[in-house]
Amino acid sequence: AILYVASACVIFFITGVVGRYAGKRYDLGVQFVVAVVIIIANELALLAILIFDIASAERAAPIAATAVMISASFISLHLCARHTFPLIASKLIVVIACSVFLVAYSTVTVPVSVVLSLLMVAFLIMTATGYWVVMRRRQEIYLQIQLQKMKVEADAQNVELLKVIEEKEYSQKQYQNESELRKKLITHIGHDLRQPISAAKYMLREMRQGQRSDEQALLIDDTRECIQSAGRMIENIVQFSHYNSLSIDVKPELVELDELFRSLSREYSPLAEKEQCTLRYVSSSVVLNIDPELLKRILRNLIVNVISHSDSTKLLLGVRRVEEGIEIWVLDNGCGLPEAESETNTKDLNSSSHGLGLGMQISQQLANACGAQLTFYSRQGEGTLCKLLMPDALIAESSSNRNINPLDSSRASCDAIPQ
Repeated sequence: AILYVASACVIFFITGVVGRYAGKRYDLGVQFVVAVVIIIANELALLAILIFDIASAERAAPIAATAVMISASFISLHLCARHTFPLIASKLIVVIACSVFLVAYSTVTVPVSVVLSLLMVAFLIMTATGYWVVMRRRQEIYLQIQLQKMKVEADAQNVELLKVIEEKEYSQKQYQNESELRKKLITHIGHDLRQPISAAKYMLREMRQGQRSDEQALLIDDTRECIQSAGRMIENIVQFSHYNSLSIDVKPELVELDELFRSLSREYSPLAEKEQCTLRYVSSSVVLNIDPELLKRILRNLIVNVISHSDSTKLLLGVRRVEEGIEIWVLDNGCGLPEAESETNTKDLNSSSHGLGLGMQISQQLANACGAQLTFYSRQGEGTLCKLLMPDALIAESSSNRNINPLDSSRASCDAIPQ
C-alpha cells in the first residue's frame, strides 16, 4: 500500500508539471496530446491498485474494491474540462479494467450480467457528470477569452483616447496662443490707426470751416464720413477681439437717459438725414447706475445698424416700464430680417447679411457685462425692435411726475408709436 501511494503521488506530480509546462509553451494541438497522455496516465495510476490487490496475500472484497476504484476515477474529471474524447476514453478504460477484474480475478463468483449492468450505469454516470463539467469549464474558458479580448480592445481604445485628448489639449493651447497673439496684433493695429484717423478728421474739419465752395465742401463731408466709417469699423474689430473673452472692465456711474438720448440724437441725426431716415427719441426721467461708455457703445451699434443696413425711414429711441425693470427700445420700420417673428440668437446674427452680426454680438456681450440683457425681434418688411432690458438693480431713480413712455410691444414698427 505504501509503495502504491508513493508511486501514484510521483505519477500525479510528474503529470501535473508536464501539463503546466505544455500549457505555457506549446500550441493547442500539442496541449491536446499532452492532456490525453496525462489523463490516461492518471487513470492507469489509479488502476494499478487492482494489480497490487491481485498480487497481495490477502485479497480485498472485489465489489468494495471496484466501488472504490469507480469513486476514485471521479477525481480526474476536472482534467477533461477542455476535451471530450479523453473523458470518454479514460472512463471506458476504467470500466473495462473493473470488468476484467471482477470476472477474471475476483475471489467470489459474480455474474457477468450483473458486472456489466453495474459498470455500465457507473460509466453513464461518470460520462454525464464529466460532460457537464466539460461544458461548464468550456463556458468559463469562453467567457475568460471574451473578457480578455474586451480588455485588449478597451486598452487600445484608451490609448487612442489619450492620444486624442493630448492632441486636443495641444490644439487648444496653440489656439489660445494664436488668439492672444491676434488680440495683441489687433490692439496695436487699432492703436496705430486711431491716431492718423483722428488727425485726418481734425484736418478735414478745419478744411471744412475754411471752405466756401459747395462742391468742395460736399467732397470734404463725404471724405470725412468715409473716415468716420473706417474708424467705427476699426473700433468694432478691436472690441470684438477683446470682448469675445467677456473680460470687460465695467465702471458704473449715474447716467440720465434723457441726456444720453439727446446726445445720441445730435450725434447721429446728420447721418440719419443723409440716409433719409428720421431719428427721434422720447424723453425719459430714468437715471441708471451703469457704465456710460458701454451703454453708449451698445446704443451706437444699434443706431448705426439701423441707419446703415435697414433701409428704414423712421428710427425711434424710447423707454418702456416692464415687470423686471425698464426696456430701452431702438425701433425702426426698415426691411427687417427674413426670419419669422422670434428672438434671434447670436448664431443667426453672425450669419445675417443685414449687417447685424458683429455689432449685435458686441452689443450683447457689453450688455451682459453691464448686467443687462439685449434681445431683438424682427418682421420682414415691417422693421426690427431691439430691447435692452435694465433690471431694477440698475435703476437709480425715476420721477413719478414724468411717466415712462408706454411703447407698444405688440408691433415691431415705428408706425405703432404716436407722433
